[in-house]
Amino acid sequence: MPKRGHIAYGQKLHAYELYARNSAHTDNIHKSIESHWGRTLRSGGSVVTISTVANWVKEFKQIPRDIIEQDKAFRLHKLSLYEIPWQDSTRIMKIFDAPPVSFNKLPTGREAKWMWRLSYMKTDWDSVSMELPRLAIKCAQTEKYKIIFNRDSNLITFDHEDEDMNSIMEQIWKPSNTYFEQPSTQNTSNTKS
Repeated sequence: MPKRGHIAYGQKLHAYELYARNSAHTDNIHKSIESHWGRTLRSGGSVVTISTVANWVKEFKQIPRDIIEQDKAFRLHKLSLYEIPWQDSTRIMKIFDAPPVSFNKLPTGREAKWMWRLSYMKTDWDSVSMELPRLAIKCAQTEKYKIIFNRDSNLITFDHEDEDMNSIMEQIWKPSNTYFEQPSTQNTSNTKS
């Protein structure tokens, strides 16, 4: 059975994502939470109350606008807000156009920022996998958790999603064992007899 606190964390993240997309009305956010989480919680737990959602919206209003702006749909003219240099505008657009990254909707600015960052960390992404966007979304979620839960340390862990930023980065960069081979300990000194 899901833990109550874990359920509330997920609902708060859902509320924040709706708020960031300009659904600031408490009623609309609560209805969406009921619709989404009501189906999920049939085995236990409950949907948060509308007064809890109202309190969350008050908290979200305290978050600086430029931070919330990163959780709206990606816009090319806002690259500097996402900390993506303009000279990489074609790189980010190529990432979006690649077949494995075909989105039903535009990624958020924060997700785009992470796709751009990760594309530099590993240049040989498998062209048939969804690893780049999947990991970018996880990295973006980690940032959002830190923002909305005021946590400076690792991601709040969920039983079904127990990954923090370090484990995500380990998935990206898996060096071959040859990098870690021990140097030969042979005696290479020239001894003359």
